[in-house]
Amino acid sequence: MKNKKYLYTIIAVAAVIAVMLGIYSANRPDVTEGSKSVAVTVIDDEGKESQYFANTQAEFLKQVLDELSEQDFTYSGEEGQYGLYIDTVNDVTVDNKSAYWGFYVNGEYCNYGEMTWKMTARDVAEIGVMSASLTAGKTVMSFLPNIEIVSFLIIMYAMYFGRKVFLSIFVFVAVECMIWGFNIWTVMYLYIWPLLAGITLLLKNHNSVMFWALVSAVFGLAFGGLCSLVYVFSGGFKTAFAWWIAGIPMDVAHCVGNFAVMLALYKPIRTVMDKIKDMV
Repeated sequence: MKNKKYLYTIIAVAAVIAVMLGIYSANRPDVTEGSKSVAVTVIDDEGKESQYFANTQAEFLKQVLDELSEQDFTYSGEEGQYGLYIDTVNDVTVDNKSAYWGFYVNGEYCNYGEMTWKMTARDVAEIGVMSASLTAGKTVMSFLPNIEIVSFLIIMYAMYFGRKVFLSIFVFVAVECMIWGFNIWTVMYLYIWPLLAGITLLLKNHNSVMFWALVSAVFGLAFGGLCSLVYVFSGGFKTAFAWWIAGIPMDVAHCVGNFAVMLALYKPIRTVMDKIKDMV
């Protein structure tokens, strides 16, 4: 029976990857000359104007700005909860508090943050790979009691892929249900893993391996307590409390395991993902 579960896992992971990559391959845009003409005017703090022109097929402002790098246009910023916060354009930096860069399209002020994002074929492929690796990672380490790599992967994916990690979590939970069936743990997964992803997005500017090892360890220690919340609704506070107390030894093992996994893998995986990000 156990061997069949592993086989089902492999089939499910392969199917997710194949479907997601197939969608990306079928829908990725052809490399052709742009069909839209765009004029970009930059006015700095001294009133100096610089103009740039591009023929593009880009749908959003950020894509146009990336293409303008060939014309000595530069910009930078940090990814925030609601998208990219641009603080530097053509070497002019602001603090986004007393001053900020404003963006206008056809004379109207616009916000190109979270509302500009939409699902693309590439997003589908990335979500598929994330969810498949979550499933594979969980299965590979399932023989170890309360030692898992899912926490580590969700933290890393949240850092590099932002809010797309939430969709990958829901796909991961759906695949787990296909393999193991629906149970009370399904409800737990639907709020526990998104909670970890949300915490990571709020703290993503931290780069210390020890910081993330502690975050991961605390999450592991609190895992049982978070899971017990489901029992509040099914059996009351006493049942939930008893369930949590009984599982504390496993939570301690979970805490130690999460700490060790993050400590061992954080730097090498970040190095690899940084290189991949630079290549894309």
